[in-house]
Amino acid sequence: MNKEQFLEKLEAPLKRLPDEDRNELLYDYEEHFETGIMKGYSEEELANQLGDPKKLGRDLLAEYRIDQAEDEKSVKHILQAIFATMSVSFLNIILVLGPAIGVFSLYVGLCSVAIGLSVAPLLFIGSMFIGSVEPFFVNLFLSITLGSGGLLMGIALFYVGKWLYQATLSYIRFNIRIVKGEKAA
Repeated sequence: MNKEQFLEKLEAPLKRLPDEDRNELLYDYEEHFETGIMKGYSEEELANQLGDPKKLGRDLLAEYRIDQAEDEKSVKHILQAIFATMSVSFLNIILVLGPAIGVFSLYVGLCSVAIGLSVAPLLFIGSMFIGSVEPFFVNLFLSITLGSGGLLMGIALFYVGKWLYQATLSYIRFNIRIVKGEKAA
């Protein structure tokens, strides 16, 4: 495989990236070829040293998505990082997507509980207009307690969400290192 063929195959998985970032990544490999040729290597030898360009492109895409998720924290970027990681290895569908769905579902469920508890005082006020608030003080204190618990749970879940975001990125990086055969630490 010559330089042009290698770069063409490397570019295919990177087509989803912005032009500037894709060109910057490709430029690094063009430079690798130019430097290697100046040292007396053939294009075929250099392509063989770099390995499978499609796999290399998928790895670069996953790294790019993870870096992007670290720089700009959002659900969109973490999902892109998860899906890019799954493309690195078929096994990652089980090792990354399964735990991600489980943790995300648990988190959404807990957030729903927090929201439900937080609106308890509003339900109490609404039931006062209907006229079905018996015994009044028990329901008042119960709704205040539930509402306070919901707000505290919501605050705690906010910080848990931030921690989960970082933990997910760390797990994805750990998974990629394992798939590449690098040391996990």
